[in-house]
Parts: sequence; C-alpha cells; structure tokens
Amino acid sequence: MNKTAFFLAVWFCAFLFSRDGKENAVAREGTLTKTSSSGLSTKNIDKQLESSDEMNKTDKNSLYFAINFAKAADLQASITPFLSGNGKIQADSRTNTLIITDITSKMETFAGLIESLDTKTAQVNNEYVTLHVKPMVTSIVSTGPPPIVDTRTASTQILIKDGDTFAIGGLIREDDLVTINKVPVFGDIPLIGSLFQNKTVSKTKRDLIVLITPHIIR
Repeated sequence: MNKTAFFLAVWFCAFLFSRDGKENAVAREGTLTKTSSSGLSTKNIDKQLESSDEMNKTDKNSLYFAINFAKAADLQASITPFLSGNGKIQADSRTNTLIITDITSKMETFAGLIESLDTKTAQVNNEYVTLHVKPMVTSIVSTGPPPIVDTRTASTQILIKDGDTFAIGGLIREDDLVTINKVPVFGDIPLIGSLFQNKTVSKTKRDLIVLITPHIIR
C-alpha cells in the first residue's frame, strides 16, 4: 500500500506539471500571436501613411478659366507646354472657357499666363492706335518640383500714331553670382576648409527696354 500510494503521488505531480507547462506554452503562444498581429497593424498604418504622402504629391485639381478678349482655342496652344506630364487642357468654344486639370500648385502659374495673354484688341481711330501693352519676362529660378518661376511685368495703355515708335522700360533685374573655388579634399575640412577656398561674388544688373512701332494695315 505504501508503494502504491507513493506511485500515485508521483503520477499526480507529473500530471500537474505537464498541465502547467501546456498552459504556459499556450499563454506564450498567445502573446507571440498578439505581438505579431500588432506588428502587421503597424505595417498597414505605415503603408497608409506612405500612400497618403504620394497622393498629396500628385494631388490634382480642375479649374475653369473664362476668357474675355481672346479665343480659348488660341490660348490652349500657348499654355499646353507648361502642363505637367499628366496635365490636361480643354477649350470650350461655346462658352469661350479653358478647362485645366493639373497639379494644384501649378494653377497659380496658369492663372498668370491667361491674364497676360487675354488682352484687348488694339482699337484704331483714323491715324491713331490705342494699345494696351503688358510685356512680361519670365526666368526659371529652380526646376523643382514644382518649378519656381521669376516673372517681371510692366503694364501701360497708350495712344500712338500709325508708324510712330514708343519705348517701355522698367523691367530691371539684378543677379548675384557666387563662385567658390577650393582645393580638393582640404577645402571640405570642417572649420579650416575656408582657408583653402576662394570665393568671388559678381553682380549684374539688366534693364529691358521694349520698342514697339504699330502699323495700320489697310
């Protein structure tokens, strides 16, 4: 009887130990599964954020531009080269309207181009011509994206006789060009690199003058 009780006690302890081991294993497995699930959720969130950033970079907008003086079809050919790769432009001849679909950041550029191109037709009164002149000089400061464009304009309205010449100026531009020459390797050393560099600054000033001579074609 004593041996039998001893064997029963040993078997009961072994049973309890194996049961606790299974529960701990299940608990550990559940914890690992939870961690794995949490990791998948984090990846999904990162993917959603990345896709959101891509959508913001390629965000498009469609705007209608009413043309007052010129023909929408004529302006369409002039504006098409400024569209991005996926941009579109349509001309509605019935309402004389341009429909532009492109990146939102470029809409301001299109509005400025249309304003400069949509001008009144010259009016003729006997030997005199009434002109609305608005010269514009545009230069690219940075290719971007989006590109940064520097625009200078001047606007005036004059009454001039047929065959006479008038001049319009004021489109002044000043540029500062900085040139740095340096000794290879030594010129890139922090703190003392400036000792091996030569820096020159050149300034240029330009004034554009536009000469116009109108002629009445009879």
